[in-house]
Formats: sequence, structure tokens, C-alpha cells
Amino acid sequence: QEFGHNIGFHHSGVLNEGNYDDNHCLMGCCAGAQQMCFNAAKSWYSGWYSEPGKDGHVDVSHFDTPGQWWNGNLVGLDDYLTGVFDEEDHGLILRTKGGLYAMFNRRKGINAGVMAYRDEVVIVQQWSERKESKVLATLSPEQPRYKFSAEYYDFDVNFELCNIFIPPVVTGPLIEIKGTASQSSTAIWAVASLAIE
Repeated sequence: QEFGHNIGFHHSGVLNEGNYDDNHCLMGCCAGAQQMCFNAAKSWYSGWYSEPGKDGHVDVSHFDTPGQWWNGNLVGLDDYLTGVFDEEDHGLILRTKGGLYAMFNRRKGINAGVMAYRDEVVIVQQWSERKESKVLATLSPEQPRYKFSAEYYDFDVNFELCNIFIPPVVTGPLIEIKGTASQSSTAIWAVASLAIE
């Protein structure tokens, strides 16, 4: 958390709970959380994922007419960093009206140690760059919808998860061995030897 404070971030909590209860963000999590990232709002304000040709920011906060929508694919942070990202097909962080930010909290690589909301889309609210953030909802196959309504706005923001696709993890190169394998032994009690021609 101290690193986050040094770059201007405040704590991250959960709606109707404490200010330190967002266990998927370094600014709300527990001691010893080393292999996890900031939440969507903090990641947005960091500016780290908006380089030309690889802009992970999807900003629909200008939508002001009922019926406007964005349909797209959010990738996890590790996929963004390791090249499984195409600016034309993917987003990393979605920002909407109401100070809402959404991000796919993929438990992988740089974010493998995340403590909560693993492999879910997490929606947080943060009103400006140097404010606290709060988790409002998560989206998963079991809970695919969230509707944000507020008295101070004359609109609703609806989130709907269509699918979560997690490709299989490949741990190393595929090794192909060609040839004929045989096993032989010269006596019943002898150790067999293996040979590949």
C-alpha cells in the first residue's frame, strides 16, 4: 500500500464495508500480498496502460443517451502485458458514467496472487484520481448482470457479462519425439533398458 500512497492513491474498500476490504487491489488488501495489481480505477488513473497502439482504456463516460452501449472483450492485465492484446479487439479497463470502472481480474502471471474475485469482472466506483475506491459488484457466469442506479443521476448503467473464456495454460514448448521405442531385457530378473531409435 505504501507504494500506492507514494503515487497518490488512496485506499480501496467494498461498498457497505471497510476502507481496506478490497482484496483484489493492493490499496485494499492484506499484508503479504505481493503478486497482485491495482483495481480498475487505480489502474486507469495510473496511465500505465494507455500507450499509443496499445491503449487498454475504453472510455464510454460520454454516453448520455438511453440505449447507448459498448460491446467488447476485456482481457486480464497479464494478457495485456504479455501480448495477448489487440487494441482493435480488446480493452483492459472500461470507464462509464457514475465514476464506474470495470476490469477482468484474471488470476494469472503478474496477478496470480490476487486474494479475491479471481477470474471475475470487478466493478468499482471512484469519483476522481485521488479518492478512495469501492467495489460495487462482480460479474461471473453465476452472476452475469449488474445495474447501477443513483438518485443523483437520471440514468442507469447496466453491465452484462456474456462469457468468460480462459484459454488453457501452456507451460512449455511441445516436444515431439519421433522413432520407434523398444524395451528389452536379457533375463527375467534383469533391469529393462529403454531405447529410442
